[in-house]
Amino acid sequence: MTDYTPLVNQAYQDVLGRAPDPEGLNYYVNFLKNGGSLATMLRGMTESQEAMQRNPNVNYNNKWIYTMLCLVNLD
Repeated sequence: MTDYTPLVNQAYQDVLGRAPDPEGLNYYVNFLKNGGSLATMLRGMTESQEAMQRNPNVNYNNKWIYTMLCLVNLD
């Protein structure tokens, strides 16, 4: 079985600039284990209130670009 913990940790760093809290880490690891997509996870993170406060210049029209940049940083 795939361990998604490093992936979720990196996504939190790239999108939110911090380590995940235990609840967020467990939520997203289980989300991915149960068939959730990486794109959906990143979309949820990039559209969160926290991400919007951290990155106020990212508007709705270019969020998909921001999400793709996050995906590139995870490789």
